[in-house]
Amino acid sequence: MYPIRLSHSEVLFVDKHKLTHYNAKQFLSVQFKIWKYFINFKSISIFKFENLSLFKTILIGYKQYIMMNLKNLKGFVFYVDILGFTALTQDKIQLTEDDFNIWQVSKHFQTSGNQEFAANILILFREILTNCQNKYPKVNFTQLSDCAFVWSENMKDVILSCHTIMWDCLQNGILCRGGIAYGDIIEDHNSNLGQMLLGNAVSKAVKLEQAGAKGCRVLMDQEVPISLHDYDSAFYLEIYHLFQPFENPLDYQIYDEFKWYYSQGLKDLNTAKGIIQATVERLCLAAKLQYHPRFNWNVRTKEGYIHVKSSMRFTSANEQNVFNIEHTFDWKEMVNLKTRTETNYIRISKKIQDEASSCAITKRGFIKFPPIP
Repeated sequence: MYPIRLSHSEVLFVDKHKLTHYNAKQFLSVQFKIWKYFINFKSISIFKFENLSLFKTILIGYKQYIMMNLKNLKGFVFYVDILGFTALTQDKIQLTEDDFNIWQVSKHFQTSGNQEFAANILILFREILTNCQNKYPKVNFTQLSDCAFVWSENMKDVILSCHTIMWDCLQNGILCRGGIAYGDIIEDHNSNLGQMLLGNAVSKAVKLEQAGAKGCRVLMDQEVPISLHDYDSAFYLEIYHLFQPFENPLDYQIYDEFKWYYSQGLKDLNTAKGIIQATVERLCLAAKLQYHPRFNWNVRTKEGYIHVKSSMRFTSANEQNVFNIEHTFDWKEMVNLKTRTETNYIRISKKIQDEASSCAITKRGFIKFPPIP
């Protein structure tokens, strides 16, 4: 006897067709239906085969069935990971009551400590992914705890999904880092276990996220801008300013970066009005990193502090390699925890918006925020 486990649906099928002691010839007429049921792994029973050759026939057939359901495509893969989550779940971060209150964790669950706090972050992360998937239905999403894969042949929508996820996560106090790559993607459609995903685009995206860049950056391989231009040149021309080289200070390698944080709306980036609005959005994002208390738990570890500080510095950077604009909110150092309040965040955000309304534009099109009084 050679037992294999069957799910409830498989057991019902076996009972229906009275296959308890089927011989090989009889079984071949219905084995394709059995293969379909093999994708369910909620095993509750055992079905025994009386000869090894029949068992092998079923396994070979099942493998062929799985291979028939694989899909090969070329497109973009975006891999995103929540920074600091491992340290949080391993209790390397000492949380305070204020942390739980800021994240609106019920006092009933605060006794669970870091795990309940981490669960609240994952619930919010999943909600952001779900909303993004509803917004871009042609894109595939799968979440694995504190990370997720996003992929599709529709390269424009993968870029937009990446932008939406990164922006919404940071706005809600979740610091993420990501990688985008172009290449081969192999997927299946097993809804019971989640989609299987592999291919060189998948490997490259993960490698880019893990390249060691500090903060909420999204690194990409060199094929991404070219492939996006070939796929949708009009969209590429709208956002090409946001594809910039990045030198990693850890190994001094040059990577391409998608500067998603330079604009929330990704609109009118070729006009002075659009550039001013994009700069306001970017600086308010930097103000959230600098002042909002939702990031307090991140800065309690050395690595987390570096990630938040690095993110705050490059989102507030007064650089002109993306847009010809000069502002007065170029932060270098972090404020202390007592200064990190929602009130201060709102106050600074309003100051940014007020100053932007008084921007001056030179004859050559250079934009300047008013000088510090």
